[in-house]
Amino acid sequence: MAGYKSVPKHNICAHLDLTTPNAKHYSDIITFLRRSRIFTAISTVHVPYLSHQQDFWSSADIDCEAEPTVIRGKVQGHDIVVSAEHIRRICGFQDSPDQPALLDRFLVRGCFLRCKYEGDIGAGILNKAFMSPQFKYLAHVLVHCLGSRRGGFDDMRETIQCAFAALVLNKPFNFSEMVFIHMKENVGLKGDKKFLMYPRFLQQIIDAQIPDLPKINADIIRLEHMNDITLNRVLSYRGKERKPTTRSLFGHLSRPDYRAPAGRRWRHDDSDSDVEDIVVPAGGDDSDGDDGDGDAGPSGVGVGESTVIVSTAAVVSSGVVEMSSGYMTTAASVSMVDVSGAATGGDAGLSTVQEEDIDIDSLMDLDFLATTTTTVTTSVDATVSHSTAGGDESEDSSEDEGVAGEGDEDSSDSEETHDDEFEKVDEGGRMEMRKRKRTEDEREEITDTLFIPKFDISPPPRSSTPLSVAVTATASQPNPPEL
Repeated sequence: MAGYKSVPKHNICAHLDLTTPNAKHYSDIITFLRRSRIFTAISTVHVPYLSHQQDFWSSADIDCEAEPTVIRGKVQGHDIVVSAEHIRRICGFQDSPDQPALLDRFLVRGCFLRCKYEGDIGAGILNKAFMSPQFKYLAHVLVHCLGSRRGGFDDMRETIQCAFAALVLNKPFNFSEMVFIHMKENVGLKGDKKFLMYPRFLQQIIDAQIPDLPKINADIIRLEHMNDITLNRVLSYRGKERKPTTRSLFGHLSRPDYRAPAGRRWRHDDSDSDVEDIVVPAGGDDSDGDDGDGDAGPSGVGVGESTVIVSTAAVVSSGVVEMSSGYMTTAASVSMVDVSGAATGGDAGLSTVQEEDIDIDSLMDLDFLATTTTTVTTSVDATVSHSTAGGDESEDSSEDEGVAGEGDEDSSDSEETHDDEFEKVDEGGRMEMRKRKRTEDEREEITDTLFIPKFDISPPPRSSTPLSVAVTATASQPNPPEL
């Protein structure tokens, strides 16, 4: 039988006693935990036995043919079945099978921003040390009591992040399924990566199905439950220059009757708490956009308005085409308008998409944390007709325009090919252009299966600028004044 490792600080009980000395720093969050839907799971002390745990995990297998899926194992020759429903019954999570075990990532990140999380919000794993003490303790309880980690207890994986947001915002969440998913992951691990996961919960399930199993004190797994010293440790921020910004509790943490925001929203429209600054970058740069003076970002979930900045500039041979920046501010939708052009030293014609309405909910579909994709960008194509006197300007233009300069070179190549296919013929005293007849050598080249064309057949290079708003500009040299 494989000897899997037990982790003393995994699946332990939280410290919820308000009378201890350090509890004064966490009175609000402890009060919340005592009335929360996870109270039974994080406070019920149940003694696990090593031999029972080893038997189960060494024989555990996932039965995917069962409906719903279950984990089957044996303890001292007796069959043990574990499912999300068994976990729901013994942990008292008050959830249901139709509730999600994962929340929208956009919503979760918004919730952590409201908590004044000061780490990299775009990282897949978040660290509880970047939050003020009360939020840090809530994360500490979730990681140690309900999490699946055997070490690195400062980190919160995605499922724990979702559980955190569900508790703060009072969102429906399937805690039972989350625990069951973690257990299925452990079944699939090999060698020393597998460990004795959820000993408290599993022992309750074993005792409920086989109540008369022999138990001896020497077989007990010692778990290091939280105490008042734990609360003092959570106050410590080792290696940090300063403590994270203190944030007062909000949402369901402070109000038992709090109603969850609808859909993917992490705040109500009439929320009076601090507004997190979330900016959708515009123009493909790393600009911070609106620094915010208390207005909500493009999440569209807070009071105030959202701002999107549109700006671009293009240089052509006869001068500089300057695009003015349009600032569109609205509480319900964004219209990309007011993009005008002015040319210096030449005429410029602009065509652009006007009045393109974007519903604010479409901006919420952007994963603003995983990528830096811009919402509004422009692509400018300039076709320039120039004379020999403007040679220096044309050289600068092709360097600045990039794709436009390459397009000019392609045009000249096509004209040379056109001339080679025709010849001048004297017909009745008049010179006419006729299609030239191919020579025998040329005919052989065309029919030759090994013929390799001398021109470039590779596809044209793609522009590095994503196209969202199409802008076309043409410019020409001004005609000289008539003498």
